[in-house]
Amino acid sequence: MYLGDGQNLAETLRLTYDEWYFATHGKQLRFLRHKTRERNESASEVIFPVTPELQKILDKYGNEPKLGRRVFPIMDPLITPEKEVWVIQRYNRYIREHMAKVADLIGIEQRPTPTWARHSFATNLNNSGVVPYKYISDSMGHSGGGDITSNYIGAYPLEKMLQYNKYLLNEAVDTNMARNNGDALFDMLKNMSKEDKEKAIKLLMEQ
Repeated sequence: MYLGDGQNLAETLRLTYDEWYFATHGKQLRFLRHKTRERNESASEVIFPVTPELQKILDKYGNEPKLGRRVFPIMDPLITPEKEVWVIQRYNRYIREHMAKVADLIGIEQRPTPTWARHSFATNLNNSGVVPYKYISDSMGHSGGGDITSNYIGAYPLEKMLQYNKYLLNEAVDTNMARNNGDALFDMLKNMSKEDKEKAIKLLMEQ
């Protein structure tokens, strides 16, 4: 949920291998982010990149890609709305309970939840200092218009999506962006390990 543009649990469980996935050769997935709990109300289309880290998750836990099949083997596409709500609530509780145990085992105060994952996506990209606010807003499905397709499809090339989403995992600074964002570069260097700092400096020297 964190790597998939801050989607909520319902959106994750409803993910489908659709035409867009196959048209992009498995490089992108999309979903509708609904504004209300009623699925027939207004929604925004969100397209997100299948990063290498996400691909590992799909390889381990996802269904075999077939047109119209759900990405994860949790909910059948023909499930009734009532049953769907029950499954989502059940897995939400399951995740909360088990992530609390994980947090205790590794000694952190934060209890990761689906809501926490969504908020962290926006917060961490914003704190990178280099990812445009519009990209974060669009990725979160914050649309001002009623056209659910024109706002997002093709708005960002795959290469740019991958570049921005690297900051979710504290990847080394992209030197081309850093040249235009000097202050952000120094802020990020402060939080890097010595090894990563040396790599970043070496890259900058080569430019």
